[in-house]
Amino acid sequence: MLVSLSTKNFEAKPDSNQLQNLTYQTVDIHPMLLLDKIMYGYCFQAHYDYTGEFKFQGHGAKTEHFIGSSVVAIDIDHCNSPMREFIEDFECMPTFAYETFSNAENDYCFRLVYCFDEEIRSKELYKEIYLSICKENNIEEYYDKHACDCYHYFNGSSLKADTIYNGKLYSIASFSFISDNNINANETFSEEENESTINNINANETFNQELIADYKKMGAKGVYEKYKTVYRLKDRSNLPKVSDDTPYIELGNDHYEIKRIWRKDENGHSHIIRLKNGMNRKFKLFYNLMIRRLIIPDLTLDELLYALAYEMLFFVDNTVDKITLSQLMSIAYNAFHADLNKFNYQRQRSSQVNYKYCIKYGMPKRKVAAQKGHITQSKCKENKKEVFFKFYDCNKTINENIEYISDMTGIEFKLSTVKRWKNEESLTRKYTKTDKPSTVEVLCTDNNNIKRNETFVEETIDEAKDLQRALNEGNSIPFNKFLSMSILMNDNNKKVANW
Repeated sequence: MLVSLSTKNFEAKPDSNQLQNLTYQTVDIHPMLLLDKIMYGYCFQAHYDYTGEFKFQGHGAKTEHFIGSSVVAIDIDHCNSPMREFIEDFECMPTFAYETFSNAENDYCFRLVYCFDEEIRSKELYKEIYLSICKENNIEEYYDKHACDCYHYFNGSSLKADTIYNGKLYSIASFSFISDNNINANETFSEEENESTINNINANETFNQELIADYKKMGAKGVYEKYKTVYRLKDRSNLPKVSDDTPYIELGNDHYEIKRIWRKDENGHSHIIRLKNGMNRKFKLFYNLMIRRLIIPDLTLDELLYALAYEMLFFVDNTVDKITLSQLMSIAYNAFHADLNKFNYQRQRSSQVNYKYCIKYGMPKRKVAAQKGHITQSKCKENKKEVFFKFYDCNKTINENIEYISDMTGIEFKLSTVKRWKNEESLTRKYTKTDKPSTVEVLCTDNNNIKRNETFVEETIDEAKDLQRALNEGNSIPFNKFLSMSILMNDNNKKVANW
C-alpha cells in the first residue's frame, strides 16, 4: 500500500517547528513494515501525487494533490482503559494498534490503524468509513473528532510502547454503510435484450473497447480500481490561495464542486445518502458529469464513463430498476457532447471557512462560519428557497415535496418555512365568503381511502357540529354533507376510513 512516510524520525512527540520543516516520501509498504517504522518514531499520512522527497507547503498542498488513503487511523485519547482492554470486545479489529507518545498511566492514549487493499479516494468516503468503524465498535464517544479527515498526519511512537498486530486487510465494502444498502459493488454490466442502441451511437467507434469489456467483466468496482491511475477524477475545483490569517475563502464564479447528500443519524453523525430509484439518478449522474467538465474542461469521453463507475460504486443504489451499461454510456456520451455554455450550474455557496485559519487560531469551523453574520444567513435562506422551488412539484403535497426535495438536494426544509414560501409565491388558493365551496373537494384512491385536496377549505365548526347533532338524533342527511362532516372532524393529516 502507498503512504507518505517522513524522512526523519523522532524520540518524542515533535513540536510545530519540527513538523513545519518535516519532509516525506511516497513508499509502497506492507502494514507490518509500516508498524515497524512507526515504532521507530516515523510519521505517516495519506498518498499524494508528489515525487521524490517533498514537504507540504502553501495553500492546497494537500487538498489539491491528494490521491487516496490506504489507512484509516483512529485516535483514542485520555481513555480510562488500557489499549488491549479497550479493543478486546471489538467487532472490527484494527490491522494494528499502538500506544502514542502521549500515553500515560490512567490516561491512556493510543491509535487504531485499519489498512485497506484499495485506496479511499475522496474525503467524504474516508469520513464515512471512519465513522462506520467507530459505530461498528461502539466507540463513538471516545474517538478524536478532529482527526477524522483524510488529510490528517499521524505521529510515530517509541519502541517502549505497546503494540498489537493482526495483519488483516479490509476492503471498502466491508463496512455497514455499503452493506446496509444491499449494494453489490462487484456487479457486472451486460446488455439487456431489446435495449435500443444508445442514441444511434456506434459504441465500437466511440468508446475504448477495453474499458467497455472491463465494465461487463469486472463491474464498477473493478473498473474503478484498474483505471484509477489512468483517468483523471476530481470532485471540485482548486481553492483560491489565501493566507492563514484569512478566515474565509471566497469562491469565485469559476469554482465548481459536486455536492453529495448527507443525513445525520440519531447520534448526530453525518452519513452519505446513496441515490435510490425515484431520486432522478440518471439526471444526477448527467449533472455531475457536466460539473466534472467544468472542473476539467478537456475530459475525454472515456474519462466521463470512468467517472460513472466511481459514482455507481460509492453514491448510487442500483438494487432496484438497475441502471445498465448502455444507459451509462448514453449518459456519458450526452454529457460529452452537451453545450457547456447552456449548462445551468447551481452554485451552492460563495465562500467557505479557511481550515488553516481555524488551526492557527484554535477556532472550530462552526464558530468561524457564524461570524459571517446575518447577511450570509439571509443569503443562504434565499438560496434554499430558490433550490426548493426549482424541484417543486404541484402534483405532490407539501410533505411529499419536502421529503422528495430533501432527498434530492441534501437540504432540510421546515414545514412552516415552506408554507410561508408558498404564501409569498402565491401558490396557495384563497377563497372569499361568496365563492367558498359548500363541500370539500376530495380525492378517492384505489383502496377507497379519501384524502383532502390541497385546495381544501374547512367548513365552520358550527356547521360541522350541526351535522353531527343531526346524526346523533337519528336524522338523515345528504351523503355529500355526511362526507364533508367526516373530513372536517378528522385531523388534517389523517385519511378517512373506508366506506
